[in-house]
Amino acid sequence: MKFTRVALAVTTGLLLAACGNLSKVSSEGTAELEDLVWPKVDRAGFNHSGSQEGS
Repeated sequence: MKFTRVALAVTTGLLLAACGNLSKVSSEGTAELEDLVWPKVDRAGFNHSGSQEGS
């Protein structure tokens, strides 16, 4: 039971950390245009085989 709670807490922490971004956003939720970080277009892709998760 204790291991399950620890595992759940660690998993939740990792999932929340993955939701972050590299852009510099103020506490009001705004950012300057030059502070925004976008993914590289040449690394983006879409898998048409049906195994993609989201789009």
